[in-house]
Amino acid sequence: IPLSARELKQRLEAGEPLQLVDVREPMELELAHLNEAVVHLPLSASEQWMGRLPELLDPQRDVVVLCGDGPLVRGRTLAALLEAHRASRASATLATSRVADPTGYGRIARDERGRFRAIVEHADASAAERAIDEINPSVYAFRGPVLAQALPRVGSANAKGEIYLTDVFSLLLADESDGRLAAPAVEVVPAVPPEEVLSVNDPVQLAEVDRILRSRASAEGARS
Repeated sequence: IPLSARELKQRLEAGEPLQLVDVREPMELELAHLNEAVVHLPLSASEQWMGRLPELLDPQRDVVVLCGDGPLVRGRTLAALLEAHRASRASATLATSRVADPTGYGRIARDERGRFRAIVEHADASAAERAIDEINPSVYAFRGPVLAQALPRVGSANAKGEIYLTDVFSLLLADESDGRLAAPAVEVVPAVPPEEVLSVNDPVQLAEVDRILRSRASAEGARS
C-alpha cells in the first residue's frame, strides 16, 4: 500500500497486523529497508518461492497488490477496494478506472452482459479492445490462500512471453465456472479516479508526479 514512511511507522507501532512483502532485489534491499519483519520475495527468484507461497504468506490475511511505479493512489481508494472486497466475499477484487488515453494499460474486457471477462494487456489487445477506455491501474485485493494456489498456474503464453499477474483473474473465473471456486470469484469496482492512475516510466512523468505530490502535501499542510 502506498503509505508514507511516517504513516507506516504509526500503523506498525499501533499494532496493526500488516503483512509486509518486499519484492525488490537484494541490492535494492540493502539501499533501504524496514527494520520490521518483512517477507522478502525477490522477483528474479520467483521460480524458487512461487510454489511455497502458502507457507510463506499468512493465509488468514487478505493480500493487496499495487504497481510499484504508481505512487498517486490514495489511501481512501484502497479503503474502498478493501470494503468492496470484504463485503462481496470475492476471491479477488479488481479496481478499475476510465481514462481519456488508455494507451499502454491493460483493458477491461467484458461480455455482452457487461460482466468482467478478462484483463487484456495492451500488447495482446485487438483494435476493438484497444478502443476500450476502462483500464487496469494494477490495484487488486485477493484472499491469501486463493492467490497462493493460483500463481503457480499462471503461464507465459502472450506477446511478451512474460508471466502476468492479471491472468490470475481469468483462472479464478474458470475455477468458478467449473465449480472449484465459490462465487463470486472476481469482483470489479470502479474505484480508482483517473487522476490517481499516472505512473512513472520516464523523467516527464516523474516530474508530473512530483508536482502532484507536492501540491497534495501543501494542501494537507494548509488544512492542518
